[in-house]
Amino acid sequence: MKLDRFIAIAAVVVFAFAGDYAQPAAKKGTPPADGGSSDIWQKYEFKDDMFRIRFPGRPKVTVDPKDPSGVVLSSRMYELTGPTVIYVAAARFAVDFEKLGKAAEVLEAGKTSGMAAIRNQKPDTYKEENITVQGHPGKSVHVETTDGLAYRYRVIIANDRLYAFCVGFQKANQSAKNIKNDPETMAMAFLDSFEIL
Repeated sequence: MKLDRFIAIAAVVVFAFAGDYAQPAAKKGTPPADGGSSDIWQKYEFKDDMFRIRFPGRPKVTVDPKDPSGVVLSSRMYELTGPTVIYVAAARFAVDFEKLGKAAEVLEAGKTSGMAAIRNQKPDTYKEENITVQGHPGKSVHVETTDGLAYRYRVIIANDRLYAFCVGFQKANQSAKNIKNDPETMAMAFLDSFEIL
């Protein structure tokens, strides 16, 4: 099977759900930015997909059907929807993108796919940054739309695994913002809590 097919499928998996999620008004409760405890936000460990992250409640887990081509060995979505949408997509592939030197190409294809998914929401602010998580390459992307929605997402390639995690929310009224109701603080604390096992 051609490596380009693996990269194309990885790009689709990265942001398959990006355009479907953001809804108005942030959910009450903020994960502690300093990693402290919270009555609402707790760290959950998902051994099947080898990661842990904070969620404000147990996420719904959806297992994708088996890929008949054998490109994607497993794929799961961990999500909470409501006023704020929070999810992690985790996939395991039949190739090690890092070993093949293709991680940057997969990340770029995923970013392009994600932007295409939200094109109808008219993004007007965009910022991306190359990041490293526990020695693995990734991208961090901030997008805001003309209708007041914001997305904060990251994609990490860890050998044969791909993690895409996102928070979609309505931007807060800047004059009413404080640490307890700021969706930006909540989003970044969620993203920063991700760990590979």
